Amino acid sequence: MISRTFILIAACFLICFHAGAGQYTEIVAFGDSTSDVGNSFSIPDKIPYPSAYPLQAWVKQLATMYKIATFKASGNGTFAVGSDYAYSGTSTKYTSDKGWTWGDNKFILKRNLTDQISDRYLGPFNKDGAKTGPEALHTVWTGLNDLVLAYNDKKQIKEKWSGLDQMSVEVARSVEGQIQALATAGVKNILWLNLPDPSKFPGIVSQKLAGGSGLKALSDSSLAFNKEMDAAIDRLKKANPGLNLIKLDVAKRLGEILENPTAHGFKNVKSGGFTDGDLFFFDGIHLTPHGNHLLAKFAYDTLQKQDGQEANRQLSLSKGEK
Repeated sequence: MISRTFILIAACFLICFHAGAGQYTEIVAFGDSTSDVGNSFSIPDKIPYPSAYPLQAWVKQLATMYKIATFKASGNGTFAVGSDYAYSGTSTKYTSDKGWTWGDNKFILKRNLTDQISDRYLGPFNKDGAKTGPEALHTVWTGLNDLVLAYNDKKQIKEKWSGLDQMSVEVARSVEGQIQALATAGVKNILWLNLPDPSKFPGIVSQKLAGGSGLKALSDSSLAFNKEMDAAIDRLKKANPGLNLIKLDVAKRLGEILENPTAHGFKNVKSGGFTDGDLFFFDGIHLTPHGNHLLAKFAYDTLQKQDGQEANRQLSLSKGEK
């Protein structure tokens, strides 16, 4: 029989170990412009107003909260020893295989999520670069470009978006495949962000594509993605018992902000703007520095809460030993 003293020591060790694991020492990011910190040079280097928040993507601000000063872009043609692989305008391989992109920018098709994870991060692109340790946090946020590209596809419009929900499911499964690739490679900590309702974005609403029926279809497609994402998380956890896979419910959080903007420090959420009082940039789609800061804080608080819950779980398991 194991002594009570030994159990207490083991419990303390587990708590301390996991608490240390929660203080991530590295962050690796994948996705589109929402997480791009310089690979496509799509983010302006200055803003036309004084702001209380840094002009940085949410994931860069999250790295700052964890005191990770080394987080930077990975580069494109050559590996710059950075750990941000996100690229503006990209989608999943499921969508890029259809040739859907923004305008005539075919280069973006080469920077889909599969390229970022399997071909670059896990492939030869960074073979001579710094490898991430077990305490690295990997963030994955993509899918919005897929949904909006499908929403604007002529065939989808002609068919009144009848296939949009199933396409969203396939997009979620494409992301799931890349998360499994990370898990197979030994990655332990992944933060997967779900999709907010793009039909609420002023930059989408202003398109006035087929009026309310089109926006309803787009909204439903984000719900279909998120539902499949939840199912995928269950599958991934069962297939990879050692994987610490965390969901960040951006859909719920952004919905709360849109419902009651003043409570979160915003005056305008209905149109594009570029002040701390606006939620969206001038394009009506990307978040302002203030918006990115709130998202980073939401991610940080979610990770800290999850870390505490896991420590309590480990303590309960230790107390139950005989």
